Amino acid sequence: MANKPKNVDGIGKPEILTGKTQYKQGDPLLSIIEPETVASSQSPAASKAKKGKKNAAHLLNDEVMPGVETVAVKKQSIWTRPLFQKQNKEDKTHKQKVAKSVKDKSVVPESVVPVTLSGTKGPGLDSSAKPQNDSNVKGEKFLHRHRKAALITGFSLLGIVLLSGLIGGGVYAHQAIYTNKVFPGVVVWGEPVGAKTMTEVQGLISDKIKGYVVTIKGPDQEYKATSTDLGVVFNSESMALSAYSKGRTQSVLENYVTRMRLLASLIDWDPWKKLVQDGDLAIAPSYDINQTQLTAYLTKVADNIKITPQDSQVTITGGTTQLKPAIYGRSVDVDSLKKQVLGSIGSFKSTEIVASTASVKPAIIDNSAQEVMLQAQNVMRRPVVLTFKGVTYQPNQETVASWITFTKATGSTNYTLVIDKSKMSSYFAFLGTKINVYSVPQMVRVENGVKETQTQAGANGILVDTNQLGNTIAAQLPVQSSVNLVIPTYVDVFKTKYEQVIVADWDKYIDVNLSTQTMMACEKGGVNCHSWKVTTGNDTHSTPTGVSLISGKSSNFYMTGGTPGVDYYKVYVNWAIWFRPGGYAIHDASWRNGSFGGQDYHWNGSHGCVNSPNEAASYIFNWADVGTPVTVHY
Repeated sequence: MANKPKNVDGIGKPEILTGKTQYKQGDPLLSIIEPETVASSQSPAASKAKKGKKNAAHLLNDEVMPGVETVAVKKQSIWTRPLFQKQNKEDKTHKQKVAKSVKDKSVVPESVVPVTLSGTKGPGLDSSAKPQNDSNVKGEKFLHRHRKAALITGFSLLGIVLLSGLIGGGVYAHQAIYTNKVFPGVVVWGEPVGAKTMTEVQGLISDKIKGYVVTIKGPDQEYKATSTDLGVVFNSESMALSAYSKGRTQSVLENYVTRMRLLASLIDWDPWKKLVQDGDLAIAPSYDINQTQLTAYLTKVADNIKITPQDSQVTITGGTTQLKPAIYGRSVDVDSLKKQVLGSIGSFKSTEIVASTASVKPAIIDNSAQEVMLQAQNVMRRPVVLTFKGVTYQPNQETVASWITFTKATGSTNYTLVIDKSKMSSYFAFLGTKINVYSVPQMVRVENGVKETQTQAGANGILVDTNQLGNTIAAQLPVQSSVNLVIPTYVDVFKTKYEQVIVADWDKYIDVNLSTQTMMACEKGGVNCHSWKVTTGNDTHSTPTGVSLISGKSSNFYMTGGTPGVDYYKVYVNWAIWFRPGGYAIHDASWRNGSFGGQDYHWNGSHGCVNSPNEAASYIFNWADVGTPVTVHY
């Protein structure tokens, strides 16, 4: 243990170095500060001369270690220290020893230099010295520990403020620059439209629409559809207006923020774009779709792509069976195709769409058809023997094969062999030439609808009953090894045919005088005559002259004639006696109101008929028979 040092000035009052802290020369702690005056580079005498002060070191117990030379060093602020000062392992060990020595006053390592701290209390200190503020000491320690983080945070905040100011200033400036133009950063369907007018944006959209094509690829060919084909109408004007309105139509703050985001989105860096959320700045497409037209177009494409499956078929030609292989079909999922097309329209990208197809199996495939083909071959070889009055008729294999047909029930996977009796008609016609005896009709002549005279006698015939024969063959041939039948027949009863003739019966006659506009009905010899005034056809539609016979009668009906739109008429008639082909008749004419026989018939006559008073028409209707002659003359 070193001897207790004596006071330098002999009075026990060490010199106070205000604002200074004394460290032993060579102390490793000097390596982390900048000394104001380092005495280690000078001799002890020179140091005393220069400073004019004694180097006195005081321990905390007011004892000075003899032979210890101290230096005065200026205290250093944490802001003037190097930010990244390295300390080696030895420095840390030394500081730990110092801290331990201060805690334990009775042990002072030799390497520790007693330090006199200004303003600290202890034995031998001036009572006028003020103690150092603890809060200042704590503040310095806090700043010492967090100085790097504080500097980084400060500089970061400063950078953000500067960047915000720059962006804000840019937003304000570019608002004035892009008057009547779309702000930069606005994107319409993947196309940047900044600095463009609404007209230019609309033109750009129109150009994209013209070039928009959806290619639908099928297995065999492809179809190129324009927006018109698909029934799509793009609202270019609406989209152009939306592009121009971006950053203009909201509140002042919202417009400011939107324009800042638009400017920031120009930085082509994905993480940054994600940060500014540039996706919702893009202008959404605006369009209308005619769903009916779209469905019709896609259905037409699907019809061209699809293939209708064809069943395997068995054909018989000239008594030989043949198998036609089945054809597998192809279907198209129209709903799936429509979804793909709608997705392409929404993204407005000319894309290629592959039509989704599926193979369609036919109902009857080759293996099934081969089974019925073998059955047909067996049936056509079976003998068919037909007899009539001791005569045998046997169709050959080719003829029997021609009767075979194949049917398929709904949902069935195979054919059913059927003997079609309608296909036997040609063979039955051959049998008819050998067996049939046709009836002879009875002929009767009818004069004036009353007198009948037989002109030919009738005779019955005999015919093959093809209906019964066909049904029997069709039922037996598929299931029996052979068919043996007596040909059935039936009696063909003769028919009567009537010949209607009209002959003149001069027992009565009617005379019409066009000059006097009169009509007279007489019996043979000019007796029992009755006469009436009548109105005949006008000069344009005159009543034909000559002798004709009454062919029929009608009563209580509407008579029509003339030309529609010119002289068409429809009148009600009680009695009409037809006397000449072409619709000429003697009939009543109530519309004339009893006015008959005048010369006005030239312009006010009938269309050729003989208009008569009611009593005249009624009398002729009941008196004259079919065949009664009618003479018309001037």
